[in-house]
Amino acid sequence: MWRKRLRLAIAVFVVVFAAGVAMSLRRPNPQRNAPPAVPQSDGKSVSETHGGGVAKRFQQGRTKLSFTFGKQITYDDGRSKFLDGVKLTLPDRDGRTIEIVASEATVATPPGKDLSEAAFAGNVTLTTSDAITVKSATATYNEADGVAHVPGPLTFSHGRMTGEGVGASYDRTHNVLEILAQVKVDVAPDEAGAGSMHVTSAAATMARNDHVLKFMGAAHMQGEDRTTDADNATMFLSPDDKLVQRMELRGNSKMTGSGSAPQSMEAQDIDLVYGPDGRALQTANLRERSVVQLPGEAGKPGRRVAGRTIDIAMAPDGATVTRLTATEPVQVDLPAEGDVPARRIRATALNATGAPNAGLQDATFTGHIDFRESRAAAGKVAAINRTARAEQLVVRTKPGFGNLERAEFHDNVHFTDGTDTTADAPFAIYDVTADRLDLSPGSGHHGPGPHAVDAQFTVDARTINMQLSAQKLTADTGVRSEIRPQKPGAAKGDVKVPAMLKQDEPVNVTSKTLAYDSGAERGVYGGDARLWQDDTVIQADTIEIDNKTGNLHAKGKARSQMYLTETDEQTRKEQKTLSIGKADDLLYEDAKHRATYTGTPAQKAQLTGPQGDVTGRKIDVYLAEQGGELERLEADGEVTVVEGTRTSTGKHLTYIAAKEQYTMVGTPVVVIDNTPPNCKKTVEATLTFYRTTDAISGSGNGIYPLQSQTIPCGGSEPRP
Repeated sequence: MWRKRLRLAIAVFVVVFAAGVAMSLRRPNPQRNAPPAVPQSDGKSVSETHGGGVAKRFQQGRTKLSFTFGKQITYDDGRSKFLDGVKLTLPDRDGRTIEIVASEATVATPPGKDLSEAAFAGNVTLTTSDAITVKSATATYNEADGVAHVPGPLTFSHGRMTGEGVGASYDRTHNVLEILAQVKVDVAPDEAGAGSMHVTSAAATMARNDHVLKFMGAAHMQGEDRTTDADNATMFLSPDDKLVQRMELRGNSKMTGSGSAPQSMEAQDIDLVYGPDGRALQTANLRERSVVQLPGEAGKPGRRVAGRTIDIAMAPDGATVTRLTATEPVQVDLPAEGDVPARRIRATALNATGAPNAGLQDATFTGHIDFRESRAAAGKVAAINRTARAEQLVVRTKPGFGNLERAEFHDNVHFTDGTDTTADAPFAIYDVTADRLDLSPGSGHHGPGPHAVDAQFTVDARTINMQLSAQKLTADTGVRSEIRPQKPGAAKGDVKVPAMLKQDEPVNVTSKTLAYDSGAERGVYGGDARLWQDDTVIQADTIEIDNKTGNLHAKGKARSQMYLTETDEQTRKEQKTLSIGKADDLLYEDAKHRATYTGTPAQKAQLTGPQGDVTGRKIDVYLAEQGGELERLEADGEVTVVEGTRTSTGKHLTYIAAKEQYTMVGTPVVVIDNTPPNCKKTVEATLTFYRTTDAISGSGNGIYPLQSQTIPCGGSEPRP
């Protein structure tokens, strides 16, 4: 409305002034009522009229204008000066009356012409019957170019609106009004306290035929909780000049405001399109160095979108953004809110959409995605520093481009969490609410298969699910994992590999599934699990590795293959031999340096190695502290030892590797030695024998005295 009033006030003044002067001061034969001539007061005058006079002009029987003056002086060059008060009254064709009042007026009328130019001076005032008032000190009109000029300061008012400027011109031919300098317009609030507006600019132009209003030079518009600035601002009005249909801002353009609409828009140039009411913004097109600040939730910071170009579409309410597109380079900043980390997204392009009742919620970023998420540590709240790269990113937010809820990364995804954790996949879903990252091949996506790495291990699988803050991971199908050795210089025990394995080499594991807890430093590999390091292999239905304790637990059809070193007690020579174990369950306890093989009633545990072939319900293997070296072996429950040609059975076995000594306890212990030609059977409650000698010693318990008999070789009974 203020734009209409500004246009109307100034335009009416200049247009009526120009037209009025042109028409009233021509020389047709006006009806005149003036007092008789008096002596001349100006020696250069041709004639003078004192006492006032009225000149009227008629057209088609109607009064076209009325010109009242106090004194007229006419000169021989065709000029006439009207003094002592001048009033031009113009009945408008719409029934309104317009008056132009001044202290004096000078009119130039060369021979053969009705009018050359006219000048009003002294308290020039234009007043309309609908309360439009325009005031200036002087005004001129030139018939040759059809341009009226107001050379000095001017003011205008109408209802709640007031304005001022310095210098103005009106081009009758093109119907264009220009205010040349220091333009100021103010609209006072209405009865409800709303609708105030303030406009300033260096200059202004109104093209009435084109329905265009332009403010030039530091244009500034402020009102209704919105401020607009630009080097130049152009308004395109409706055909009746009552509404603003669109506006162009050119050069250092900026709009700021409050409410649910964008809080600010900045660009080199901005184009705005308004709704049918002329107030509700419908679209905004920003070009070059574009920035849009979207509002956050109540009392919370807003979201910043930057790009070379930004296009915005609004809901009919003119406040809710329903579409936003931006082009390279795009950057979106989502500020931190409480425990919610700050996020920044960079891309080549952005396309965001939302419903009219909710605002933006879905956004697609394309091209060279750079995603960053950060939060400083505070109290019990841990720090967050996460990044992601991909070719495309699709996000879901709370209404109004609020907090991030879900992010889908497409093609060649690379994700980092802190300094140690990374992940790669063709496709990744970041469930922000659940704080979970899901890696998968996707459908038609590109990039290496799902792959995750932290300070302790790597894993590859068809799908990987990572609980980020909880530091937990699950993987499914084709799991391949590598447990890394402790880094040089790391604190002792940071990553504890079972001592039965080498500490300076990685450990590899394959399985169908994996559940890994980085905080607990424990991984459970399920389904045909297989662990290996060089020549050491462990297989089972399930393998559990605890990198905090160094324990290893293989469950279900456990199999082990490892090379163990034995040191001769006398010679101190080391000998490395293969040891193969089979059991239903294998538990290695690093603190005890003990590997326990446990069988079932149907299938005993079995260990084949330098100590021979040992079977029993349970077999304990004790290793040296540094691992890889056998110290002793203990077997319990229906124990059988096959060592060379000697077979021993009993209840319990203890084998000392350094002495190559076997001690068996049983009820009784039976040793069959099938070494030809003197094959023997020895029975006793306790027997001690050695790998490299035939000597056997025993001790009785009163129930089973020592018995040693010759038996047929290959048999177990004494010879007849």
